[in-house]
Amino acid sequence: MKKSVVALIFILIFPVLTQGTENQNSIQLNGSAQMVVKPDIAHCFIRIKSEADNFDNSLKAANDKLSTLKEIIHNILDKPVEVETVSYVTKPKGTDYSYYENKQYFVDMAKAMKGEIPSENIEKEKFEAETIISVYFGISEFRDEQILVLKDKLSEKNIAFDKKSSFMSETLGQDSSIIYYGINDPDIYLGQLIASAHEKAKKQAEIIAKALNKKVGDIMKISGCGSVIEGTVDIYDKSLSTGKDLGPLSADSKKLVIKFDKDFEFELK
Repeated sequence: MKKSVVALIFILIFPVLTQGTENQNSIQLNGSAQMVVKPDIAHCFIRIKSEADNFDNSLKAANDKLSTLKEIIHNILDKPVEVETVSYVTKPKGTDYSYYENKQYFVDMAKAMKGEIPSENIEKEKFEAETIISVYFGISEFRDEQILVLKDKLSEKNIAFDKKSSFMSETLGQDSSIIYYGINDPDIYLGQLIASAHEKAKKQAEIIAKALNKKVGDIMKISGCGSVIEGTVDIYDKSLSTGKDLGPLSADSKKLVIKFDKDFEFELK
């Protein structure tokens, strides 16, 4: 019976043992730990978009919205906030996707298939150029009511957070503005997370070592993919665009689940 248990353990751990089965000198096991903390910084990614009949007017409209954004931030917050421009694009406006979502598109397509000329009374696009400015700013020690007022004011001024936008679009931040919540100094929790994860991994290692008639020694290596501390959302592209490591993030302003999940390699003696 004991031999069958040992054989099963060998099968389970074979992929993570570092040497042959006859001379094991280390073992690698996963250790993870998580905790819930309260966010203390709001990371705001605002996408300003303007459309006009030419490039100059489009650019001016976008800059006017940017100035309004900064004014709104100044009026809502009781401290200075730096607004960083992370991208700035002015380009010819493409076909409006709303046309393809409209029933008229399918009517015109059916007429074209029959060799008929599509309707000529379709309203042409009024806008020939568009400007998109993406900005970032962080609000430390934020209050929930400040964030709500900020969103309402930006929506009211047609700058961001359109109330007609889909929930999925805002949640994913796809071609839209988004606010995520993090912690200014995640390293203060690192020691506690590592200690808990190490304890779990070591307990597993001791069970396996006992079956191998060995003892667990010192940690040889800690490895694994991803950030040292992870949150519940991943916005790698936005972190890259700001040039900052924003740390673990959450879409919830009231709680942030942070996690440490790595592989621990122990010496076997």
